[in-house]
Amino acid sequence: ERLPTWSQIESLIGDKPVVLGLERCNDFRNNVPPLRRMLGSSGMFNSGTNLVTRLMKENCVIPERYEKYGPRGTKEEYGIRWQCPWGKHTPVNEKYNHTTPNNENMNKDDCLPVVTIRNPYDWMKSMCRLPYTAKWSMHERGIRGTICPHLVYT
Repeated sequence: ERLPTWSQIESLIGDKPVVLGLERCNDFRNNVPPLRRMLGSSGMFNSGTNLVTRLMKENCVIPERYEKYGPRGTKEEYGIRWQCPWGKHTPVNEKYNHTTPNNENMNKDDCLPVVTIRNPYDWMKSMCRLPYTAKWSMHERGIRGTICPHLVYT
């Protein structure tokens, strides 16, 4: 009874994907030379980063990089990366404090992150099925819980 209905959730967050930040594309183009430009996936665990990466690799190309490497180039050579140089699941506020292996000499500002965010309820259900390194208590008043996500405090 205390949980919102699906229609109430949709009225708050909508029922279609939302694309934010398109206004930043021109800044990126104006400040990063074409042959250094990269796109990389970023987001929390279970938010769709693998899907977005696959879609980018199948549908995106940075034309100047394609011209340089030709039709036999790799997606990485074309600037479409599996993750941002600071990591796929690393919070953006750690961008300059964390670097993934083999990216130590890369300018992190050359990568435009494509960030995925998932509906919170579906995200929580996914985290219950596959929590990766996340850990949380499944106990309530000393009794092991069986409901995940457990959204109602009793």
